[in-house]
Amino acid sequence: MKSVFYSVLLTLIVASVATYYFSSESERDKPVVHWVSNPTPTRKAMVETFYQWLKKNDYPEIEIKFDAQAKSSDKVKTIVQGVSGVANDILDCYIGILSLYQSIGLL
Repeated sequence: MKSVFYSVLLTLIVASVATYYFSSESERDKPVVHWVSNPTPTRKAMVETFYQWLKKNDYPEIEIKFDAQAKSSDKVKTIVQGVSGVANDILDCYIGILSLYQSIGLL
């Protein structure tokens, strides 16, 4: 029984170390913010302005990535992702949906 326990423990340790080293997040030296929106020229200009603001105020660098797959108009997908803890950091939404998001604890 001890040999089974130690072999499972060793397997989990090796898998954890491998996951850490081969994960793309571990290669980044700055945090990544995911924005649910289409990467339009207007959005890209907003991001560039934000980067300039960060630099001007001596804030640490971050990386902003657009997630066009999870459309902000798809309320059900956004809610499921939000309550499960995998929603994006920035959501484009309208005033009417804000009360729904607040009532379920997403804001």
